[in-house]
Amino acid sequence: MKLTVLSENSAFSPQFSCEHGLSVHVCTSDCAALFDTGASDLFLTNAAACGIDLSTVSCAVISHGHYDHGGGIAAFLRVNQTAPVYLHNGAFAPLYSRRAEGLAFIGLPPGLNDHERLRIISCDSIVPVCNHISVFSGAEPTALFPAANKKLLIRTADGDFPDPFLHEQYAVFEENGMLLLYTGCAHRGIVNIMHRFCALFGRAPDLVAGGFHLGDPRNPLAFDASFCAQTAAALASFSNTLYLTGHCTGSAPYEILAKHLGTRLMKLSAGAQFDL
Repeated sequence: MKLTVLSENSAFSPQFSCEHGLSVHVCTSDCAALFDTGASDLFLTNAAACGIDLSTVSCAVISHGHYDHGGGIAAFLRVNQTAPVYLHNGAFAPLYSRRAEGLAFIGLPPGLNDHERLRIISCDSIVPVCNHISVFSGAEPTALFPAANKKLLIRTADGDFPDPFLHEQYAVFEENGMLLLYTGCAHRGIVNIMHRFCALFGRAPDLVAGGFHLGDPRNPLAFDASFCAQTAAALASFSNTLYLTGHCTGSAPYEILAKHLGTRLMKLSAGAQFDL
């Protein structure tokens, strides 16, 4: 199994481009999948630089309804003529971020929700989507719910409210007994997602890849060190799990995670490749 980062906030080397977004390509000898598309079509450029042919991807999974994870859906549909794209049934909700200058729309690009290759699903239990790959949701935000979510809103007929992230789903890639969990941004709490995974699959994943939403990308100094340390300690308790993280995790929170996880923690960056 090989994992390649196609979009991330930082770049592995100068030959790759970066953006505020996340996209990951995972492949085996007989299957290739795309988890999220980043914020734009930049993932296409990085894929080409890595020698990855996205037209051979079997399916794509979008983790949630934010532009920085699904902004490149249209670009993917252009270069791949066959693969279905799986989204949670709430992914096209009107989603906003509260910023100093006012509310900013951060949802998925409009006009895509009726595309013939989009598969809108509900996945409270394990839902197989293609060979080796399944999705699930239903992580309960009972502990260590990220404070960075407080600026993120969903618009309803009754007004704007804190987004409960019911549109978030998680992808699982399984090969030869190895379980890889892709978390997207882990808005419902990475520890809660881990517990949900264990309840469904009977054990912890071997590898977790994605953002953990411990930082604020618009204010890198705005993070709760105590919250990050508690999260790190909880993740460390899954003693056989490796973690690949970046994007919304934040640089300073990453260093706190590293103190607890040591060599079990690795950094995501655009162009980075991991043989698993």
